[in-house]
Amino acid sequence: MRRKKQSKTSVIRAKQFEEAVSNLLKLYKIDFIRIDYRCTNCGFLSNKQNKNIPDFFCYLDGFAVECKTAGGKLTKGQKEIREKMENKGIKYIELHDTIDELLNYLDNR
Repeated sequence: MRRKKQSKTSVIRAKQFEEAVSNLLKLYKIDFIRIDYRCTNCGFLSNKQNKNIPDFFCYLDGFAVECKTAGGKLTKGQKEIREKMENKGIKYIELHDTIDELLNYLDNR
């Protein structure tokens, strides 16, 4: 099944959301890995090997962050990765259109 192409506005919005998360992690001096695997034309994943990896993996602090916009939901593969990470004691934070949950986590850890 072919995915519906995202509008340029939604791609820009997703990039801005991810940039806000990146800036917050930098502000809190959190080291993270960011695998940039999005297609530069449409914003969809372009590297199938990495498609289930969270948007941010904060390896020294033991948590991962997945950003979702416009009602986005985790794929089956992302849910499997989340479960594996949580089973290993890695906190998996799923954000929806706001960084509030991440900010709350960082302030209360």
